[in-house]
Amino acid sequence: GQAVAIKTYEKAKMKDSNQLRRVQQEIRLMEKLNNPLVIHFFEAVESPRRIHVIMEILRGGNLCSCVKRRRQLDEGASRPIPMQVTEGLEYMHNQNIVHRDIKLENVLFDQSHNAKLIDFGFSVYAKDKKLRMFCGTPSYMAPEIAKRTEYRGKPVAVWSLGAGIGSATG
Repeated sequence: GQAVAIKTYEKAKMKDSNQLRRVQQEIRLMEKLNNPLVIHFFEAVESPRRIHVIMEILRGGNLCSCVKRRRQLDEGASRPIPMQVTEGLEYMHNQNIVHRDIKLENVLFDQSHNAKLIDFGFSVYAKDKKLRMFCGTPSYMAPEIAKRTEYRGKPVAVWSLGAGIGSATG
């Protein structure tokens, strides 16, 4: 009887086995995350044609829509947003999980207007290793990723946080 959000992947639309592995990795990482500033994962259900990722429903919209709708956020309303996103990101980093796609669209609000991180499709477990995958959203991308050089995951996530969330709320 509980309302949930369901993200569905069509297996037929996955062009190669790497896409399926990334979805499976996204699910494994979401299973490890348990923090009020990160979307809550309930379960994944796989059928012959689809994979369904079942999560809490966040009805407050995303930060991008909020900024576009209001054009400018007042200081009082925007003050908690960067702190909440930073705390959610710090929690992920303490679990050695790097998001790799921090952007306004990947911050949703719950009914109490708390900001929560979503969309772990590019996320990866990376304790100390350097990463090479070119991924993320160009407007929020750290220079190391744009240059297609090796990079450390946590610093590029902080770059994206400042480039996107900081500029939208500061």
